[in-house]
Amino acid sequence: MADWICCVGRYDHFVGFSRLLWPELLEHQGRIYVSDFFSHARLGKMLASGASPSVAQTFINALDLSTLFSEAAETIEDDQLLYLAATLEQTWAAKVARDYPGRAVEIIVTNALEEPGVGELLVSLREA
Repeated sequence: MADWICCVGRYDHFVGFSRLLWPELLEHQGRIYVSDFFSHARLGKMLASGASPSVAQTFINALDLSTLFSEAAETIEDDQLLYLAATLEQTWAAKVARDYPGRAVEIIVTNALEEPGVGELLVSLREA
């Protein structure tokens, strides 16, 4: 692994992926958000349109892995994306547990990769 990183690894990629694997979290109006995904304006629009705080939190925190590598030169297979989703599910849960002990937070993986016209693999977090 170290040899591969020395040959092809880039620091900026490492930093970017580290922020996905171990995201910075913030608390806004009593709810936890992934700071890189959070937008006051987007939250305001969702709540104004009738979304519940829980639904808004879920959508704001959602990461669609099926589009994450859309510009990559290599083809990413569904099983590779599912591996990444399982990894994020574990690391996000550990991060939330460390930063917000005792909070009832659920990491959600929604697999719609094989659904015609959908093709998404979402990872998100929400509170009840």
